Amino acid sequence: MYRPNEGVAKLDWVQYYNSNLFGSDTGEQQTTHDLNVDIIDNDEAQDQLSGTSAPAYQYVEILPVSELLGMINAFDPSESNVGSFSLVDVLVPGAEVPDTIRYLNYRNDKQPQYCCCIQNYYFIFDSYDNTQDSTLQTNKTLCKGFITPNWIMQDTFVPDIDDWAVPLLYNEAKAQAFYELKQTVHPMAEREIDRQWVALQKTKSVVNKPSWFDQLPNFGRRKWWP
Repeated sequence: MYRPNEGVAKLDWVQYYNSNLFGSDTGEQQTTHDLNVDIIDNDEAQDQLSGTSAPAYQYVEILPVSELLGMINAFDPSESNVGSFSLVDVLVPGAEVPDTIRYLNYRNDKQPQYCCCIQNYYFIFDSYDNTQDSTLQTNKTLCKGFITPNWIMQDTFVPDIDDWAVPLLYNEAKAQAFYELKQTVHPMAEREIDRQWVALQKTKSVVNKPSWFDQLPNFGRRKWWP
């Protein structure tokens, strides 16, 4: 699979939708939905008795490239549930013959459980479930990450930033313009920039539990009670 060509700055995690009601051989995986163990309706009770589970997104662990390649290279291509493919690198500019990675193995009988990212563009998965699809599907992926907003060099352009970052950007631009024109610093703008950066550290997260200060390591001496 591929990431979008532009705009994706970072990817934190990947999930893939498991639509196999009878489950697949993926071991223990954490899904995005939780079951209420106190109240079970008839449909859920019937699913538990029959050994099935409701469709849900499941985490796909992102491994280093060397670990995933070592894992899939250990698959036996002579087995019926193992296939192989070649990855042709289309990102090499001006190459007469594109770089190709051959004989990448995969399993076709289970939900994808591991993946890796090559050149920050190609995502290689260890498997797919051929009882559901003939290949991995884009509309079954769920990812979390950061997108870089577009910047247009026009006077009427309004940057896509949060409300609390507008005063910081305004004073940074004013201080830079003042220095370029006057060849000296703007003391009030510089003071306001420092104040905005301090305020930013306190308000940069909408949900701040635990706080950013509480997440710092505690190097203080332990207090022993007698």
